[in-house]
Amino acid sequence: MTSELTTLDEIEELLAAGASAAQLFGADVVQGLRRLELICHPDKHPGDTARATKIFQQLQALASRPVASPTKLKSPKRTYTLLDRLAVGDVADLHQATWDGSAYVAKISRTRGADKLLDVERHAITTLLSAAGDSSFRHYFPLLVESFPAHSRRTPKRVNVFSAGPTLHSAEQLLARYPAGLEGRHIVWMAKRLFTAIGFAHRQSLVHGAVLPPHLLFNLENHGLVLCGWGQSVEAGHVLQSAVTKYRDLYPPEALAKKPATAETDIYMAAQTLLKLADPDKLPRGIAAILRACSLPGQRMRPSDA
Repeated sequence: MTSELTTLDEIEELLAAGASAAQLFGADVVQGLRRLELICHPDKHPGDTARATKIFQQLQALASRPVASPTKLKSPKRTYTLLDRLAVGDVADLHQATWDGSAYVAKISRTRGADKLLDVERHAITTLLSAAGDSSFRHYFPLLVESFPAHSRRTPKRVNVFSAGPTLHSAEQLLARYPAGLEGRHIVWMAKRLFTAIGFAHRQSLVHGAVLPPHLLFNLENHGLVLCGWGQSVEAGHVLQSAVTKYRDLYPPEALAKKPATAETDIYMAAQTLLKLADPDKLPRGIAAILRACSLPGQRMRPSDA
């Protein structure tokens, strides 16, 4: 993570979000701290000395904290070591994990009923990967390694473990990093990948149900996409059972009205998310017109084929 941070704003944002020492400094805390200290040293920010000093002190305090013992997570097949928590969702947490020298991502349900959503995700991804076979479509979906129930005294828990691939950035992270929006050339390749992914899912009679910023993971270097977050997915024609609270404004009217979800439902959310990512002043008119057509309020007014 430390090699990706280049500005005071980025460091401050991670500190405010409660990032761990490993997330900020990397594997070598001493070297990572030195690099970040150079970025935010007060002498480098004469016009914002007080803020830089505060961040500088926060970094030093974080680096001096004792490192907690790693948490172990046992499955029927392996014993994973849980590292940093990567994200906190409405119903589950994502953690970096390792086993036998390989990297994984463990998604662990947190709230009551979330275990059922993770089981829905398991079924959806298994269906998609089976249908994709060895074709290029498989690269659009997370690679599920295993899924298993986890012991909990309070609520039933489930864990879905995924293989960790190349460095990916969620659309949510891109929104935070580029508040003015992305240029049209980026939105074009992102749209191609996203509509290809949901179109393949629709041909398997699956509606994703939450095509939203935290679930779109982009490989910026290779123009790749992984569409995750399949816990809200349903068979086409069924009603979505839940909505991501933070992004309710990106859901189409039929989803919030508890009407059957169709391909048009995903298409609406995909278009809304892409429009949210885009710099409106740098979005070609043709692309903007297509995305607006996909965002019409009437379900039957939108395109039905991604």
